[in-house]
Amino acid sequence: MRNYYHQIYEYIEKLTYLLMKEDKRGNVAGDESLQLMDLLLMVLIDTGSEASIQKLVTETGLKRNDLVSAVKRLTERNMLRKENAEQDRRIQKLLLTDMGKEMLAKFRNEKQTQLFELLNEFTFNEEKAILKFLVKIEMKYREK
Repeated sequence: MRNYYHQIYEYIEKLTYLLMKEDKRGNVAGDESLQLMDLLLMVLIDTGSEASIQKLVTETGLKRNDLVSAVKRLTERNMLRKENAEQDRRIQKLLLTDMGKEMLAKFRNEKQTQLFELLNEFTFNEEKAILKFLVKIEMKYREK
């Protein structure tokens, strides 16, 4: 093994723990107190294609109960609304409300700003190495 394998593993473990801890507190999106599942759902709905719970279950492999809970939380907070699909009235499509769109944009902007401030301290080659690492992780876990 190379020199930094153990340290990289330890930091990934620490980051995972911190992310899980923040998620359980509901602090992922700052003052709005959203959970990771809420943000993930908002991002998936924001992609532009017609989203429904069944379609998201099929596309993501996430559990239906988890998605239903997140939809309920976001609907109660007026960040998401349901609307009958035009082709099949039995299907309810999921749409972000204006408040949900604003919250998602705010979250993305804050996190992007934080990341860019951090990356500003890296050299170009270090940035390339981080990107290569992240791409390899994504490829490993990408659904086939």
